[in-house]
Amino acid sequence: MAVKENVKIAEAQKQYEELMKDEGIQYQIFMREKTEVDIKLARDAYHKKETKKIAKKLLEEGLSIEKISNITNLSKEEIEKLKKN
Repeated sequence: MAVKENVKIAEAQKQYEELMKDEGIQYQIFMREKTEVDIKLARDAYHKKETKKIAKKLLEEGLSIEKISNITNLSKEEIEKLKKN
C-alpha cells in the first residue's frame, strides 16, 4: 500500500511540475495570492478604523487612556492623537 501511495505522490509531483511551467497558471496563482493579501490588508485597515471609533467613544465616556489601550490594543500615543482630534 505504501508503494502505491509513493507512486501516486510521484505522479502528482510530476503533474504539479508540468503545471508550474505554464505561465498562465503561474499568473493565476500570483493573482490569487495578491488578491488574498489585498483582502487581508483591507480587513486589517477596516478593523483598525473601527477600533479607533470605539476608542474615541471610550474617551468620550471618560475612560483613561491606559484602560482604552488595554481594551483596544491601540498604543497610548494613538489614543492621545484621537483625543486631540
